[in-house]
Amino acid sequence: MIKLLKSLSGIADEPCPAASYNRGFPSSQCPKVFTTLKLKNRHQKTHEPKNLKCDICNAFATNDPSNLTRHK
Repeated sequence: MIKLLKSLSGIADEPCPAASYNRGFPSSQCPKVFTTLKLKNRHQKTHEPKNLKCDICNAFATNDPSNLTRHK
C-alpha cells in the first residue's frame, strides 16, 4: 500500500520501507553487500591474511597460487 504525504514535514522520521528488506549477502568484515552468496564468499577471501608473496617485487601478495603465477 502506498502512503501519500500531505507535507514533507516529519518525512525524515519515517523509516524507509526498503531498509528492512534483505537485499543481499553482507560481508562479515566490511559494509559491502553482494547479490549472490558466491560473490560474497569470493570477496571474503580478500579479508584473509595473504600467505603468498612475490619473490621478485615483494609488492604483491595473495592467497591464490594462480594469481601469483599470473602476476609474475
